[in-house]
Amino acid sequence: MLDDLAGVISPTQFISRLNDKRFENALPAEAELALVWATNRLGGFESEPDWYSPEGRRPEGVSTALFPDKNTVFDVKAVSDRVMPGIVGMRGLSAKLVEAANKARKGSGANLSFFFYERRDYANLKLHRSIYAPPNHVIGGEALARLSGFVRSGPDEYAYVDISDGGMIVRVTWEPGASKLFNYRSSTVNEIFDIDDNYIAAALCEKARQLRSPDFDGLKGVLLADIGSATLKKLNGIDPLGRSASGRQIIQRHLDKPDSGLDFVCVFSPRVEHQIWAQPRSFWQVTAFTQSGLKLPMEGLNALVSQLPEPRFDGYELEHLHEQRLFGEQSRGWYLGSRMISDTTKHEMSATFSTRALHEFLAGRIDGDQLRDSMIGMKAAFEYQLTRGHTISEARIIAGGIDEDDDLIELKFAPDPAASPFENRSIPPR
Repeated sequence: MLDDLAGVISPTQFISRLNDKRFENALPAEAELALVWATNRLGGFESEPDWYSPEGRRPEGVSTALFPDKNTVFDVKAVSDRVMPGIVGMRGLSAKLVEAANKARKGSGANLSFFFYERRDYANLKLHRSIYAPPNHVIGGEALARLSGFVRSGPDEYAYVDISDGGMIVRVTWEPGASKLFNYRSSTVNEIFDIDDNYIAAALCEKARQLRSPDFDGLKGVLLADIGSATLKKLNGIDPLGRSASGRQIIQRHLDKPDSGLDFVCVFSPRVEHQIWAQPRSFWQVTAFTQSGLKLPMEGLNALVSQLPEPRFDGYELEHLHEQRLFGEQSRGWYLGSRMISDTTKHEMSATFSTRALHEFLAGRIDGDQLRDSMIGMKAAFEYQLTRGHTISEARIIAGGIDEDDDLIELKFAPDPAASPFENRSIPPR
């Protein structure tokens, strides 16, 4: 995508963010790059026009292909639940509690997991659920002393202590081998209760301000990317009783304001549906919203979606994988699957497996056991070939394609006298 956009837009504005170890910077850059790339492929695209605003605000681009016969300016915004107060609070407080535990007993923080209790309030006859984890909470001395006493006591596995400290209520469990990244949780789903005060509405307000221009009279819109948002993934609402605000309600509410500054919002949510006895189905769930009374043809947006590669993960999976640095350029590779193929007519057998796995083995990054683990079920097949006196006779590389981060090595086997007992091959007399 970066190569395709060379000469259209400077790749430097994407590269530093794509290479950033922080997923909250890398994922939005990935979403922005993909949608700009797809829009450019439709034609009629101008990137970040200087003329758009006398104040220097430049949008993602202007397109004549998104809506036929209409000049359209748009910007991309990627959103995640990670900015919600409860999530921010749990991440920050669990890190502070780990630090405090390590001060009380060296290394003990790595053996702790945290469950933050759910808070339930009623407002306007509706149940509001939140998390006892205020983002800016300062942990008190009594709570720190209780935590210190717990880790110094030599707790048994899964022993726990409940700590209540003002707005924070958390159960701390001794859990050896707990994940450093995912050592906190809560029973509360990430619902939005205030239709006007939330991260999606804030994102739309931000983009509406950015798209203001006295010199542009065409359509204005936002391409909203889900990189871990439960509200965008389930646009019709998380709570079937309707006690919380849905993504559909939040977006339409903004569009219908007299000063909304936007004509449309298009939501792109990656979906992976796992099916019984079949390969997972991957697709983009795309939903367009317009101001009430405004009718826009969807052909251009449908064409935009058709340009995008199929998603590999949904927003939450992608977010967690990025946080673990599993997409880093020096991380362990993503391996294509291995398989054995038998040609019964020629009495031949071939094996294919990951070139990346073999390269990492030769480089010393993985050992022989890990290499064999990447070649599931093939150890016995290789042994069978040797047992019958067949060895590797041919090898070639099969390209995996641009959307695979790996290629395949294909090995073919043939009879080898060096691996077989002596036998009589003379032609018997007639």
